[in-house]
Formats: sequence, C-alpha cells, structure tokens
Amino acid sequence: LKKEISAWKTILTILLLAALTIGESLALSSDPPPKDKNPIEPGTNVTSNTIREEVDRLAKSAQASFEKGRYREAESLYRKALAITETDLEPQNPKFASLLNNLGLVLRAQARYPEAEALYRKALEAHRRVSGPELTAVTTILHNLGEVFRYQGRFVEANTLYEEAMRIREAGQKQDDPEMASLLNNMGVLYLDQGQYAKAESFFRRALEIGDKSLAPNPSAQAATLNNLAQLYRLLAKHT
Repeated sequence: LKKEISAWKTILTILLLAALTIGESLALSSDPPPKDKNPIEPGTNVTSNTIREEVDRLAKSAQASFEKGRYREAESLYRKALAITETDLEPQNPKFASLLNNLGLVLRAQARYPEAEALYRKALEAHRRVSGPELTAVTTILHNLGEVFRYQGRFVEANTLYEEAMRIREAGQKQDDPEMASLLNNMGVLYLDQGQYAKAESFFRRALEIGDKSLAPNPSAQAATLNNLAQLYRLLAKHT
C-alpha cells in the first residue's frame, strides 16, 4: 500500500488541491436555436413550431449565461422559457422536464438547494409521465438530485438516487458512456466525503476506465476524477 501511495503521489502531485473534491452535474441539451427571432410572450397566438424555436433560443441563451457564471440572468431566461412551455406547449412536452432540470443546476450553483430539489422532483415527475420510469434521460435528473442531497450531507438519500440512476443506465446498456463516468465519479466523491476510501477509489478508477475508452473523451471530466483520486491518496497518506 505504501509503494502504491508513493507512486500515485509522484504522478498526481500537480493535481493536488487542498481539501477539494469535484463533482459534476449534467445539463439536458436543447436543439440549436434559430437566429434573429423576436421574443414571444406566454399565451401569444403563434404556431407551435415558432414557440419551440423561441424556447430553444431562450434555453441556449440561458445555458451560455450559466456557463459564464451569470446565474441571475440564466435563471431569468430559463423561467421565461418555462412560462412559455407551460402556457403554450403544455407540461407534457419533454422540453419542460429539461428546462426544469437545467434551472435546477442554476439554483444549485447558488446553493439554493431546497428550490433546486423541488425543481428536480418536478422534472422527474414530468419525465416519468411522458417517457416512462426507465428512460435513460431520467438518470440525468436522478444524478443531479443526488448531487443536491450530497451537497447538504444527505448521503443516504444521495446514494439511493445514484444507485437507481446506475441501475437504469446498466439496464439500458449505457454503462460505458460519458454520463456513466460522471455518475461513477460523483459516487466516488460521495464515499470520499464519508471516509470510505476503498469504495471511493473503486468508483474513481471505474470512471477513469470509461473515460479512457470513450469515443467522445471529456478532458475536464477526466481531470476532475484524477483530482479526486489525488485527494484520496493525499488523505490515505495522512493515515499511514
């Protein structure tokens, strides 16, 4: 064990960050929006295609604002898109659940956990009603809700949701895609937070293996998992 710790310390020294673990959350994407369209107010009498285009435009703008850290602006745009969807497309539209999920990410980034939890639960209900409980898209929302619980120290609840998401992905033959790697990383972080280092290491290594085999590699996600693994070995070194 000491030899392995020493080797990993040498390889991963540059990745060590003091007492920092990195988790990931996942947005549900929208189709590319049209350009140069005038805004649509909720309840406006226009075609459904025009409404969908406007919702996509708002969602795209909201995502861009979120990625730049402009959370209030992103929240406002997502809420406008949701208002149009609820009024003109009906909550049964799959876009409704996606918008709820992505607004939940914005609120979670501001540590507004109860509000984010409420949105994720509403998104889960909407997705299950429209697409069924076993759809792999549901796993994204389960995953993100699990993150909200983990951030609040509600580890048992977080673990339950992570495991449900993993079960659905494995049943759908989705165990080797990038989202599975993200889920495994966050399960590793969950166990690291609880001092269960052997379990944490197992999940981090599985996440790295999937990332290495992926046809669409995500360098930032791989770096996050490597950082978490480095943090794990730093903690192990303290106790040897």
